[in-house]
Amino acid sequence: MQHVDVEPVEVAPEPITTQRALEKASQHDPYVLYDGALASGDTGYRWGSAYALRTMPHSPRRRGPRGTVLGPDDADAAELLAWIARTRPWGDLAGISVERHREPTLHEHFVVGDGGNWDWWWSTVAPPRTPGEDLVVPLDDTADAQAITALNAIGNPTAESEPGTGRTELWAGIRDELDPSRVIAAAALHRSRTGHGVLTGIVVDPAHRGRGLGRAVTAALTRGCIEADGVATLGMYADNGTARSLYSSLGYRVAHEFASRAITPR
Repeated sequence: MQHVDVEPVEVAPEPITTQRALEKASQHDPYVLYDGALASGDTGYRWGSAYALRTMPHSPRRRGPRGTVLGPDDADAAELLAWIARTRPWGDLAGISVERHREPTLHEHFVVGDGGNWDWWWSTVAPPRTPGEDLVVPLDDTADAQAITALNAIGNPTAESEPGTGRTELWAGIRDELDPSRVIAAAALHRSRTGHGVLTGIVVDPAHRGRGLGRAVTAALTRGCIEADGVATLGMYADNGTARSLYSSLGYRVAHEFASRAITPR
């Protein structure tokens, strides 16, 4: 049999310069519609069914621009990722996110550091009222900042709600019945890069877990967000089985299972 050399495909991704074009390239992926957005004047890229965009992290705790590569076809996504590593169209990135099963491809092109696995969830169906919602009250970002900070310290020190900074648009919380100055459950509403509601900082005092308080604040804030915006979104660490069951029961669906890693060029 005669051997035939096959010329390698030269990857030349199509630039994406508008949010509408990015939505079209993604086949109207809910993550792109409700969270991922091109910064003003920035450029995304499309290769086959894969697409990539540069984002800044939601939280100021995380520094530097990050890339996200998505799309249904593994080969297209791998070729686009390799092109990004080779050409560095956005300069040096602090990190990059890919679908979790594609994480090994990062090691082919970058020096890969720490990171995390997380899921991006969304819902357009307002959940019914749940027991305990009669205890849910609005909290004040300034007046209750110290109480919320204390709750985060014992319930989830990595919570990204950032009380007292003005970043939270709306708080839903539950106060201690014996000491109303203490907050024993809280959830925050932020805005995504596309301007849609993002639930974050869902925390319950460990001494009060098992009472359905987390479910109550999440359901109340989700319902209000969907009634106002038509959609609610959130991110969840992949190993949080309790949260997974809660969000599923409230009507949320997983759109993407991400692996996010710090990277440096080879």
